[in-house]
Amino acid sequence: MIKVAEASTTIFKGGAFSDLPVQFELFQNYPNPFNPSTTINFALPEQSDVTIRIYDVMGRRIATLMDENRLAGYHNVVWDARRVASET
Repeated sequence: MIKVAEASTTIFKGGAFSDLPVQFELFQNYPNPFNPSTTINFALPEQSDVTIRIYDVMGRRIATLMDENRLAGYHNVVWDARRVASET
């Protein structure tokens, strides 16, 4: 079982994120590499359906972190991968 530890929406007032994004954007996850969790940030210039899936190196889907409609703004989801075995 895969668990999404957190999902949130943030539109900061003032500073770098005071305006809505002007384009769809998926940012680099952090920390990277991670153990056992990582945060994935993304930006939506308008309300949109969002699906975020995790795949292994063989192309198999191992997690769906988000599959829902989200408002415009800056968002993040934290993926806790403790139950996913690493392949060696």
